[in-house]
Amino acid sequence: MKIKILFLAMCASIISSCSKDDDKTTEEVNLEKPVYAEKTVAETKVDMENTGIKMVNELKAMNQDQGVKATVNLLELMNIGTGVNGSIKNSAYFQVMAAVKNISSNNPDANVIFKSLKAETSNSLELEAEFDKIAGVYTYNYTKNDFDFAANASSGQVVFKFPASIASKKAKNNDGKLVISKPKFVTGNFTLVDTKEMPSELKYELSVDGTVVSSFSFTASYTDEGLPSNVEGKLTLGAFELKLTYGYKETEVTVNYSFTHGSTTILDLGGTAGGKFTKAAIDNAQETKTIKDTSSYTYYNYETGQYETIQNIYEYKETETFPERVLYNANAHFQFMDMKIVGQIDFANFMKEYRKIEENKYSAYIDSAVSMINKNMALVVVYASDNKAVAKAEAYAKNEKYDEYNCTWDANTWEYNCSTVQKTRKVIDVQMVFADGSKSSMETYFNQGFDNLITSFNSFIDDLNKTYNWKINHIN
Repeated sequence: MKIKILFLAMCASIISSCSKDDDKTTEEVNLEKPVYAEKTVAETKVDMENTGIKMVNELKAMNQDQGVKATVNLLELMNIGTGVNGSIKNSAYFQVMAAVKNISSNNPDANVIFKSLKAETSNSLELEAEFDKIAGVYTYNYTKNDFDFAANASSGQVVFKFPASIASKKAKNNDGKLVISKPKFVTGNFTLVDTKEMPSELKYELSVDGTVVSSFSFTASYTDEGLPSNVEGKLTLGAFELKLTYGYKETEVTVNYSFTHGSTTILDLGGTAGGKFTKAAIDNAQETKTIKDTSSYTYYNYETGQYETIQNIYEYKETETFPERVLYNANAHFQFMDMKIVGQIDFANFMKEYRKIEENKYSAYIDSAVSMINKNMALVVVYASDNKAVAKAEAYAKNEKYDEYNCTWDANTWEYNCSTVQKTRKVIDVQMVFADGSKSSMETYFNQGFDNLITSFNSFIDDLNKTYNWKINHIN
């Protein structure tokens, strides 16, 4: 179970959201009848483990990158002192840098970086409003263990000079330099987001001894209402690059996230959502009905000597949402090294069938839901290099044991008698279907093997502890 959690955390949970147009991928992979690689289940498991090890090795290499080291050291110096303006610490730039520190930790979450690349508007606006007041140079002072500030409003830059590594700090050498350029904005009557300004360009450069080791850039354009129509956020760390792209049209939304090292793809995920993404369509997706209901109570009327019933009639409004009126279909992919997960969903038909079965009794609902999922959704794991399938995923119903706590009232003792009864119920799970027709649940597949992956990940933890003087425990 632990190895399943570790592997999924690295290869799937390392990024937790997705959606890009990848028509080429979906054309080359037959999701209904995939072409399987000529390998046994055991061989594909070895490939899966090696993929995880390669990913750990990439993270280890990035952890030793000068850009990562300099970023982590600058953040730790800022957190110790109080000499840096709060709006700078809370800005989109330092959210990106904090995300770099996160991905160099023992619990890397690339989604933190991709989220930071979106450059939140409120923080950017706050920094723009007072940029001229905080523009200037922050220089690390080894006597105070804090930053000295020399204002320079006309420069249009916020500059940090600091030791880029632990060794540089010991030598009292400010060899690191961060240059934040003044953000650019576009103005308009952006009614959907209730603001007059939106960020159009943000950027910084981080150098060590005059050589750029890391950079961040964000560019965006917007619709008249304030929806981002084209967005690109990019972070470089030496030869490593993390990139977010987003596109919006009334009939299509595309998003893609990528994490590369030179020509090597470490992670790449994205998808396309097709539908009708307009305010009118979103409003039409909700229906509000007036529900009439009654309640009654009986009381004894002492004047008439009879029981009488009072009936109350009341009304309330109930809103039902029909997301299939906005989202029609979607396709997505998720690649980690040479492994790729490709999927599609017919969302409109999925919801149509769901509404037919949602009132079914529990057991019948589970069986119908399995059929509905497999009919309208497809998911295949392939080798990214040739699109040959490792396995096809499918939903299935399985029996699961659970404990039910029952209590009965004993009128003789005036106490509850409670006991635990073990029962069985149907639940929906996902299993992998291999080339030879054999099937395995995700838990069973990841429950054994992958020992080398744990060893590799613990080696990564050792590197972190050595580089930053941290004390992170190994995974058992």
